[in-house]
Amino acid sequence: MMAVADGSLADARATLSSLAATIGGATQTITDTLPVLDDLGGLAGDELPQTLRSTQAALGSAQETARVVDSVLGAISGFGLISATTYNPKVPLSDSIGQVARSLDTLPTSLSEVSAGIRTARGNLGQLNKDLGAVATGVGGVRANLDEAAAVVRQYRGIVGDLQAQVAEIRAAAPGWIDLAGVGVGLLLIWLALAQLAIFAQGFEMLRRDRPAQRAEKQ
Repeated sequence: MMAVADGSLADARATLSSLAATIGGATQTITDTLPVLDDLGGLAGDELPQTLRSTQAALGSAQETARVVDSVLGAISGFGLISATTYNPKVPLSDSIGQVARSLDTLPTSLSEVSAGIRTARGNLGQLNKDLGAVATGVGGVRANLDEAAAVVRQYRGIVGDLQAQVAEIRAAAPGWIDLAGVGVGLLLIWLALAQLAIFAQGFEMLRRDRPAQRAEKQ
């Protein structure tokens, strides 16, 4: 039974060790990931929107410049100074730049949503990391208790082994002790029987002596 208990405790300790290693790896991974999420949140929430606004401002200036260029080239083409095929775009350059600038309008909002999602994920991972730390602490406590239980089981296994050895020695010497005990019990019974007979004989003798005395008193 002790051997089975010792084996079960060993299996439990091995399982807890594996669990502790897994939790440790997970917490380390999360710890390494949190700074990356912080960087991504700052990038999506601050740096990229600011870059987009700067880009849109630059595109606005470029659009104004392109509008002037379109007007000049259109006028030159109208005077016949250059061929109509030389500069005759379907979409003026200023309009193209304006379309590009407008396509960037929704990106800051989208990046803000991405940043909020990253911050939420970062908070959740941080809480998960704390929870895993608490679990790791609990697992460590259970492992310590199992170590103590295993030490106790080993101690009792030693005690049981010693008792088994002593019982084996007693069993080996038992026949001689049993014979001596039987002789002792027999002698004790004989002594008790003799003592009872002696008491009975003494009482009978006293009774026999009292009868003549009683007869003499009656006469």
